[in-house]
Amino acid sequence: MKLLILSLIFSTSIFAKNIILIPGAASSGSKIYIKYTSAILGLLHQTEYFGHLKDFLSKKHTVYICPKIEDNDTRSLAQRTIDCYNFISEKNLCGDLTLIGHSMGGLIARKLASNYFPKNCISKVLTISTPHRGTYLADYVTLPEYENTFVQKAAKLLKFAPKHKKYITELSVLGGDRDNFKNIIDNPNVKYFSISNYQTNFLNFPLYLTQEGIEELIKRYSPTESLKNDGVVPTFSMVHGKHLGEIKADHLESACIFTGRITPACIRLKQMLTNFLAWL
Repeated sequence: MKLLILSLIFSTSIFAKNIILIPGAASSGSKIYIKYTSAILGLLHQTEYFGHLKDFLSKKHTVYICPKIEDNDTRSLAQRTIDCYNFISEKNLCGDLTLIGHSMGGLIARKLASNYFPKNCISKVLTISTPHRGTYLADYVTLPEYENTFVQKAAKLLKFAPKHKKYITELSVLGGDRDNFKNIIDNPNVKYFSISNYQTNFLNFPLYLTQEGIEELIKRYSPTESLKNDGVVPTFSMVHGKHLGEIKADHLESACIFTGRITPACIRLKQMLTNFLAWL
């Protein structure tokens, strides 16, 4: 009996991992942050960006979330990266560490793995719906020619502009920024994986509008690429390292956020995460 118990403990500990989840845009610390919606999200008990995925992964693994500082979604990629660096250092989490970043959080994960830590600190980086080649949404909400569109007016109302969100120019495909996605160099000692997604969901209706705007810019500036996107990031921009597969999901579903947690896409994502953490 004792041998059986020890065997179960040993087998469980082999596969248990330290995981850090890194949220993308529209986050403040571990919470979702969208202007004017905080009170509503609180009433719906939907304030945590990774609430559902953290609960799911915590059944078998030790899960942390960074950045920690609640900044009302204003800081740059570098500032968020330093926040995560300080957290990992203070917690002494180095050693076969797995980073999982959603959307812009995937770029922060790659920055952390690039040159912030000793050789064997971070072993794997998994990115989900991440704009490795930027996103035309950043251009769509800033280009003067779209100033009178509903999307750009809504973006200004929600303060989704470079003046309020330092990371927007860092994600721009057409623009340029000294610290943007193009300047991240992968670490040869780290294994990189990605999951991509496409299509929008009627339950997250605004993404229908941004999907069309992204398609328009893909046609104009990347005519050889697929028009597929999830309302925030072009699908072709999401593939990096070993591609684990593609999910039919919009941007929120790809992290099981809001209504995304009850859709087939969320179930599929959780199965992919389970397989990834068990065998890779």
